[in-house]
Amino acid sequence: SSSWRVVHLNGIAHPRTEFINSKRSAVRLRIRKVYAAASPSDLVRRHQSSASLFLPGYITGKDQIFEGRLSGTKYSYEYVKSGIPMIGVIYYLQGDDGFIYKLQFTGPQNRMWELREQMDFIAMSFRTEMAQRV
Repeated sequence: SSSWRVVHLNGIAHPRTEFINSKRSAVRLRIRKVYAAASPSDLVRRHQSSASLFLPGYITGKDQIFEGRLSGTKYSYEYVKSGIPMIGVIYYLQGDDGFIYKLQFTGPQNRMWELREQMDFIAMSFRTEMAQRV
């Protein structure tokens, strides 16, 4: 949708591309390609154990099976950033090419609730060719 825009970031190891929802929003989408050495549900458990160490106020959410163009696991969680309640939603999607694709949405709680349907639509329509362009 036109409300999402691309942002190119200069990382230390390599440049990254992220998407931000509208100009004033702090809702971000990061797409990563993960080697499929584990299942999507194993990746959720790994995220739970590492996020609890590094995210203040981390609250484990629930994970559920997700069906779309690519299937996998959807996982949501809560945390606090600079005193603001935040939500994270991760879609681990199993690609046909042997990789798992991680679509991670993060942002303030109030904005994330507004974008729920858009996040599901993006994940449901995600294709592996889309990740090649990012």
